[in-house]
Amino acid sequence: KVMDQSRRGAGDPWRERLQRMIAQSDAVIGLVEGDEVSPWVSAEMQTALASAQPTLALVGGSASRAGLPSDVPRLQVDVNR
Repeated sequence: KVMDQSRRGAGDPWRERLQRMIAQSDAVIGLVEGDEVSPWVSAEMQTALASAQPTLALVGGSASRAGLPSDVPRLQVDVNR
């Protein structure tokens, strides 16, 4: 499953939902683009690591890696291709 944030409703218990989805997943992949990693993405990656799920951050071209947990494996990708 892919968590689609646009389908969340007001008052939706998204943190609990996210934790359940991570626990039920085979792996967690995060896409990182832009000037900084949001605290939410960092927390999601930390939750995935804590649940012992395979975790990978795909880092776009010139994206900042600051804010990613240091033990998350990273793969540099060209998002323009």
